[in-house]
Amino acid sequence: MPDLAVTRDKGERASVALASVDDTLTFVANDKNGLWLALRELHARGERILGVPVFLRRLRDEAGMDAEAIDDVMAACACPVPTWWNLWRASL
Repeated sequence: MPDLAVTRDKGERASVALASVDDTLTFVANDKNGLWLALRELHARGERILGVPVFLRRLRDEAGMDAEAIDDVMAACACPVPTWWNLWRASL
């Protein structure tokens, strides 16, 4: 089992590092420390940092992600629900 003190935040750091050299990538996170790291490091133009609910909405709009999968991801991440979420989710 990995030592959590050693591996902590490495996933976020690796993802931000990758997004910093590839402008086609978007960083999606539910972790505030990961989001702050991305805000500090990703400087290219465009929306490249998203919270999970916005990312799910875009997946629905652009790729037709089904409502059950959206509910499963939201339940798994325990994300705070944005003000627009309930009305949008009821429309699916």
